[in-house]
Amino acid sequence: MDVHKKEQEEFLLGKRNRIIHMLVAFALLSISVVAVITVFISNSANAHVRKHADATPTPTVAVTPIANPSIEMLSTTFSTQTLSNNKETTLASMPLQLAGDGQVQVTAMLDLYMGDRGGAPATSKGSLATLSCVIEIDEVVLIQLKRDYHRLPVDRTLGLTATAPVTAGNHTLEIECTGNLYKRSNSIIQISSGGVSVIVATSGTSATTPTPTDTPTPTTTATPTPVTPTATPTGTVTPTATPTGTVTPTT
Repeated sequence: MDVHKKEQEEFLLGKRNRIIHMLVAFALLSISVVAVITVFISNSANAHVRKHADATPTPTVAVTPIANPSIEMLSTTFSTQTLSNNKETTLASMPLQLAGDGQVQVTAMLDLYMGDRGGAPATSKGSLATLSCVIEIDEVVLIQLKRDYHRLPVDRTLGLTATAPVTAGNHTLEIECTGNLYKRSNSIIQISSGGVSVIVATSGTSATTPTPTDTPTPTTTATPTPVTPTATPTGTVTPTATPTGTVTPTT
């Protein structure tokens, strides 16, 4: 009876921890979305937001701020996935369509459980389990998270955030994970969705060099030719002589 009661308590404790992790995941996801919008509007070069329960490596993809971007917010989720040892599993896939060149920010919250199905603990100085998760666009890795665990079970929320420039056109976003348990007896690797958000910021036009328009050639107005005035006559005018003498009237 005591063993059964202890198993029930451990089960309830694990369930409670999962609920807490999910609530933390949603809260951190909301904070991340608000932070990303602020980043795009302020044109800050630091567009990487790391708000999650487990530290996320910094993406190496360089981004350039966009002035007055057009913002589109997308989201998706996925059903609980059971991973096979050393086999890559696609958790989520989302098509993206950009009207112009822009940037994409992806935030994924993953609720992970690795270890004994009944929650039996295990500890080792060596590695007991490993996990690797990536966010890709068109099979190009934007960010990769790697973890090496020395204590089982692992029951926590992981967060990945990546920002990358994307050209206009159709693209495919994927989230993939690979896990490995070295102690496989009665063990399981499960990942549930804590939410996947995608923010697309575009300039509205593709990055093409505009063709300059021809500059009209101004028409020069002809300068009017000045009118030459009529020549002033020259020479001396000799007046008619006035007659002189005395006029004698006729009688």
